[in-house]
Amino acid sequence: MGRNGVRLPFIPFPKEKLEFLMKRLEGFARFVASFFPGLSADLREARIEIDAVEYMAYVMSGSILMGIMVTGLLIYLAFISNVPIGQVISIAIPAGILVMIMITIYGAIFPKARARKIAALIEKDLPFGLRHLLIEVQSGIPLFDAMVSVAQSGYGKLSEEFAKTVKDIDMGMPRPKALEEMAHRNASEHVKRLCWQLISAMEVGFDIRKVLEDLLKEVEKEQEARFLQYGQELNMYTLMYMMIAVIAPSLGLSFLMMVAMFVGFQVTSTLLAIIALGVAFFQLMFLNMIKAKRPLLSI
Repeated sequence: MGRNGVRLPFIPFPKEKLEFLMKRLEGFARFVASFFPGLSADLREARIEIDAVEYMAYVMSGSILMGIMVTGLLIYLAFISNVPIGQVISIAIPAGILVMIMITIYGAIFPKARARKIAALIEKDLPFGLRHLLIEVQSGIPLFDAMVSVAQSGYGKLSEEFAKTVKDIDMGMPRPKALEEMAHRNASEHVKRLCWQLISAMEVGFDIRKVLEDLLKEVEKEQEARFLQYGQELNMYTLMYMMIAVIAPSLGLSFLMMVAMFVGFQVTSTLLAIIALGVAFFQLMFLNMIKAKRPLLSI
């Protein structure tokens, strides 16, 4: 995400269109950014190439405009529905302020979430990349040439990271410095460890093959543990899904029909449609939660 093309999913306005407001909010944005000391590192690891103050100014500018839009929309809907304007304003203004606060908070945590997603995609192919690197080095190929091979081997985000490092080295950056930059721009602890251990091996003279072997074993063991843990959690999720999404609606609807017969309450088709939509929405959210928790592993 380049400096001149920053775009966040929760703000429909590009950064360039908000420059006029961002300049006026720079001081307050600096104050807000001070409450998130890790924001600069999160932005770098999320591939959002602007500094923390500029980013927060963008988020706050977008949140203000979104809040104004929500407030205006509620007032407009109330106007065409002949709802008393005073009653609507008492709801529309707090709703707009709430939207501003929610977008600002979400904007502050978005880089960390994005960085973790990128790290998960990198670690998905990390065992294969490490094994590839190890085989190359064991065959007597220099480390740099082995890194070039990994960069060209189609390991997704991992190959992209090695390609950036190889490009830095080709442009004259010392190899330890290029690996240090790779460590700094990644949220993956395994990639950080790989870079620092390779730097130490080059500077002190450790056996790079031993470093790669130990890290490969560690990564494979951790991924296997995560896979087994997910399998155990899936059993619990399946039981929760059956209880909440299948059994509870069926029993709840039967109970509602019984109560309606005694108190004279009419169960309309609209009410049934609302219940059905609510159950469908919950099932969709539940399935998305399970998908989000699934570890990204290449087996």
